[in-house]
Amino acid sequence: MKIEVCINRLEDLITVQSMKVDRVELCVEIGCGGLTPSIAFVEKALEISIIPIHVLVRPRSGHFFYTEEELDCIERDCLYFDSMGVAGIVTGMLTREMNLPLSFLQQLRDKLVNTRLVFHRAFDEVNKPEEALKELSCIGFDGVLTSGQYATAAAGIEVLSNWQKQMKNRVFILPGGGINAANCGLFASHDFEWIHLSAKKREDAELHSKFNHPTFGLDEAMIGKVISQLKKG
Repeated sequence: MKIEVCINRLEDLITVQSMKVDRVELCVEIGCGGLTPSIAFVEKALEISIIPIHVLVRPRSGHFFYTEEELDCIERDCLYFDSMGVAGIVTGMLTREMNLPLSFLQQLRDKLVNTRLVFHRAFDEVNKPEEALKELSCIGFDGVLTSGQYATAAAGIEVLSNWQKQMKNRVFILPGGGINAANCGLFASHDFEWIHLSAKKREDAELHSKFNHPTFGLDEAMIGKVISQLKKG
């Protein structure tokens, strides 16, 4: 099984590479679920990375229905990161009715011909997810990062497994949400090729108490335990 880790610091990229992680998803503000990283951050990550980089494109925290101006920003960011040579882009959005904005997603796919596109966990709020999976497949999205519309991917394991069987590799299901050393074996036993780890922990308690702004770093110990568990399997 392959492991993708979400990171928001360059030093964490160096760490996970040394641990033989297979891919990273690059973002900032991991405490709120992740936002679009800066161009300079992605440039530097590409300079030092020896593993594939996916970049999260999410312009702000909060709900996933966006104004026309925000959608334009999403498209511009996607196109720029694509031109930089990232391996993939992770993004997602919904209409106010909690459906997929099909015309925008098709427009995005048409402009990102050679880049892997993954729909992020906005999918866990979409109406009729099985229908939405088929729509994403028809558009040409490569994958979906999801917990199966449950609080955690482990709780949604049966749904995720069923989706994987239904899609038959037309869209790969990337389980994410609360995956750790205690439950990672579930996903190996259900024949998932990849899992996604947020692998975050709160750091700098002294600074947090002073400035009331939490800092999240990499939970290196948890990643090590996941890798150890999967090797045992």
